[in-house]
Amino acid sequence: MQRVGEYLRFNNTIPTKLNEFAILITARHVTNQFGMGGALSARDEGRGGEGDARRARAQGAGPRPWRPDEALIHDFCTELLETHRVSDATYARAAAQFGEQGVVDLVGTVGYFVTVCLVMNTALTPPPCSDVAPFNPDRPRSRRKIPALSPHQPEQGACQ
Repeated sequence: MQRVGEYLRFNNTIPTKLNEFAILITARHVTNQFGMGGALSARDEGRGGEGDARRARAQGAGPRPWRPDEALIHDFCTELLETHRVSDATYARAAAQFGEQGVVDLVGTVGYFVTVCLVMNTALTPPPCSDVAPFNPDRPRSRRKIPALSPHQPEQGACQ
């Protein structure tokens, strides 16, 4: 599975920014803290409010009009996640823009990251340190029992 993830994350035919956008849409759909916070904080460090705009776009909001390729990624991923398929019209738009291999890569990216996000949700994997607000701040940070620490040790997984 690691090789599939490596291909889908770093080597597929969808341009990097659009592929990351597809991952953000997927993470938002399954309310995954790690995927959303990590992707935004890593990519948007030093970019001012662009992270907020990317988060808003991943949730279907944000500044419009979007670029046509962003709107297509949003429409394709949202339709796939909500209906578990895409219409002929959406498929045709994606194939015209990215080719057949791009459509397969996009479906693979969404499917792979749904799997990864659901595993992390089940494990209650905390998000990385980020200024990105969590989706559900009342969600427990972890199922794992953390041993008591001395006053001089930082909490395991805590942002510093």
